[in-house]
Amino acid sequence: MRQLVRYIKADVMKTRRLGVRGAHGLVPAGTAAVFLTYYAFAPWNPVSKLEAYFQVLGVALPILLGVFSAIAAEQETASGVLQNMLSVPCRAVSFISKLLQLLVFEAAAIFMASGMFGAGNICLLGRTEAGFWVYWKAGMVLFVSSISLYTWHLFLSLRFGKGISVGLGIVESLVSALLLTGLGTYIWMYVPCAWISRFPGLYLQKYLGILDPLSAVRGKTAAAVCVGFTILSLLAGVLWFSRWDGRKIND
Repeated sequence: MRQLVRYIKADVMKTRRLGVRGAHGLVPAGTAAVFLTYYAFAPWNPVSKLEAYFQVLGVALPILLGVFSAIAAEQETASGVLQNMLSVPCRAVSFISKLLQLLVFEAAAIFMASGMFGAGNICLLGRTEAGFWVYWKAGMVLFVSSISLYTWHLFLSLRFGKGISVGLGIVESLVSALLLTGLGTYIWMYVPCAWISRFPGLYLQKYLGILDPLSAVRGKTAAAVCVGFTILSLLAGVLWFSRWDGRKIND
């Protein structure tokens, strides 16, 4: 455990000059500010506003995961062709450390986006449909459902480079937006990039007492698939990195 903590601290220190920390603060703050400004004048149903905000976060998230995974992998490649991660006594700890560092930054950004939007919605716009903690819980649902995606993006970035990860993130965002429509009604439960745009809305509907029984059943199915896929993704990522010898410099 101490070794893991040291690795995480080292990974966090590596981000000082990459602008990653600033981006994880500016993006959620800017997103919350833009939506609060728009919602102050938009004649939407208050519940629809809540759902739409977290849906947009979920749709945009795959692109951000792809970009930040690529930045982390490129930083390791530039500083020693990944040897800083591959030459340690326990490679599994090195991979877990890098993933945890990315997940901690992501969690902070999501909770900031959720908290700032919730505070603005309640204090500035006077909306009382949901308490402040509901926004954070919706953010937590969004974060947990994205763990498997981040694991795969880190794998792709390390193994194939930044282009694959960023490109896949763009495709995932498009698919996530598409599956919010009627096209995704029967299949979104089995598509990882759709979970992050669907789960927060289901949680909000359940809290507000407007979740229909069929959607509840699909949500439970999706949750079971998500948990299983997340566990398998984490195990696969650790096992792969433990046996991987790195990629060639010209890969």
